[in-house]
Amino acid sequence: MPAALAGAAAAARPAVPVLAFHGLADEVAPVGALRELAGRLPSVEAVAVADGRHDVFNDAVHRSVAARTVLWLEQLRSGPERLPSLPPPLLVPLDLHG
Repeated sequence: MPAALAGAAAAARPAVPVLAFHGLADEVAPVGALRELAGRLPSVEAVAVADGRHDVFNDAVHRSVAARTVLWLEQLRSGPERLPSLPPPLLVPLDLHG
């Protein structure tokens, strides 16, 4: 990510929840950049995509990513008690501190 764009994103600090995906096979953007950005945001949920590449919304697993996005949006609308507690096995929570 260009430094100017990263700086602008960090300065913006959106006050809305953020859902971020990272493909574990991404050779373009290191996961450290996501961890750094997530550390500056007030509310972020990061999801790792097994074998996912750089653009997980257009990767082979795009349907799973889209489904997880819909579940997340439903959670925002309805509250967490109405959703399954575990994501599909292909998608796992991404440790932002490790």
